[in-house]
Amino acid sequence: MNQLTEIDQIFGIDQKSCIRCASCSSIAPTIFHVGDTTAFILRQPLDAEEVNQCEAALGNCPTNAITVTSKSAIGTVARS
Repeated sequence: MNQLTEIDQIFGIDQKSCIRCASCSSIAPTIFHVGDTTAFILRQPLDAEEVNQCEAALGNCPTNAITVTSKSAIGTVARS
């Protein structure tokens, strides 16, 4: 079983760009789900293996609809 670690990345989907190809959900089925109109995030990754799956999905998305943001970058902006 994978040990839970602090994950810095937050993954998202630009629903206007998503074409429902299901590449993301085939690579990371515990994270991504394809609905009737678009794909969406079920939950954020919990360990390094799931982050790797999300990064693979990001690289394979034909429309670049998957986004990733750093939690630490968000925190820096919020404190400004």
